[in-house]
Amino acid sequence: MKVTVISMPVYHKVDKPGMAIIPPTAIYLLGEILRINGHEVDIIDPFYIRKLNPVEDENCEKLIDFFKKRLKNTDLVSISSNTFNWSMTVIAIKVIKKIYPNKKIVVGGLHPTYFYKYVLASTKADFVLAGDGEKSLLKLVNTIETNGEYANVLGLVWKEGGQIVKNGEAERLDREEIKELPYPNFSYVPKDVYGIIPIETSRGCRYGCRFCSIPHKHNWVGYDADWAAERVLKIVHKYKKNFLHPYVYIVDDCFTVDNDRAIKILQHIFENNKDIRLTIEARASDLKNEKLIELLSYPQITRVAIGVECGYNEGLKAINKGLTIELLEEKIKLFEKYDLMKKVYFSFIIGFPWETVDNYIQTIDYAASIVERFRYKNVNLNWLKIFPSQIWEERMKYGIDLDESVYDNHNFSTDLYIFKRTHPRVNRYARDFIFDYLKQYEERGICLFNG
Repeated sequence: MKVTVISMPVYHKVDKPGMAIIPPTAIYLLGEILRINGHEVDIIDPFYIRKLNPVEDENCEKLIDFFKKRLKNTDLVSISSNTFNWSMTVIAIKVIKKIYPNKKIVVGGLHPTYFYKYVLASTKADFVLAGDGEKSLLKLVNTIETNGEYANVLGLVWKEGGQIVKNGEAERLDREEIKELPYPNFSYVPKDVYGIIPIETSRGCRYGCRFCSIPHKHNWVGYDADWAAERVLKIVHKYKKNFLHPYVYIVDDCFTVDNDRAIKILQHIFENNKDIRLTIEARASDLKNEKLIELLSYPQITRVAIGVECGYNEGLKAINKGLTIELLEEKIKLFEKYDLMKKVYFSFIIGFPWETVDNYIQTIDYAASIVERFRYKNVNLNWLKIFPSQIWEERMKYGIDLDESVYDNHNFSTDLYIFKRTHPRVNRYARDFIFDYLKQYEERGICLFNG
């Protein structure tokens, strides 16, 4: 059976360079699982759609011609989608069904998993695969090929008799099953396009921040340290020729949650590859072992991204961050000791639905104090963008009267009208005041705001 696996880019007017330097892992992993199980696979990377820009809607002739040629002989179209590229996924579904109305389309990924009812009710997609797809996509393909029963595919959602049917939860892989997975086959990545190789060494998150949309909260699985380190080294060795640089982004949400494991992984990698360059994400509260902080100062680590979010303790408690400003300051002293501040990148958020202007100022002032003290441009401040999360589930009590259709809008993350709807406490005067306040910092050489 021939399957075309697709990931659409973000809408071109909000697409940023940072979104185009790393390939989507899922399509290369799922494609390889299908391939080694005997299916013919074609992968459409976002790069190929970006080449057709500007793609505004389903009437784009370049996109129509592209899909007409690439999908002519395919039996099933599988589209991986997140919230950022959902509006472009909607366009893809419309175009494909317009050209080939009888071809089956299955969508998966974080956004369809969260909004599976809306996806099937509002688009012509035939299926949603909710949850992890390593087992369920292969089962769905085999089921379609053999005319089997959809009820055998856990996590599958489809329409039956006008009703939406969801067949339980997708099967999660245990540690041993994860070890048996193939590597994402990055030999199919467009050559010399991407500068970073994405690699995971764990899944899930031990925490549950209220604004976060990652799946598997309070459910972290860390792969064995030696195996995880070898996985990084082997993927880099095998596929680095397809990338611009041997730079690696460890995509784990909780890489540093187990300090001993993280130390072993980094030591193993550093001992076996002096040229590798790693970017990781870390939670400040997780950095308990000074040896780990020392390792993060090694030249093979190019950036450590730390989400602080709020610059005051009440805010940190409200979002379930598990951090205090006092604890963060203790970590900053250790970062100074190991000359790590030059590569630590702190991110902050203002505009949580319960916050006041005074709260925004607390966060801005604290974020600015980091730049002021250390003179590195390593702080990033953003307005809250509401994604599928606990805050989304609680939105009505904060006066946020929106439904899932908001994400069909290409500009949901930048549109002023949507901003007002998602930040009902931020009137024009408050917004202007905050921008003026930030401008005063800019005049002192402290630039914080990103979007």
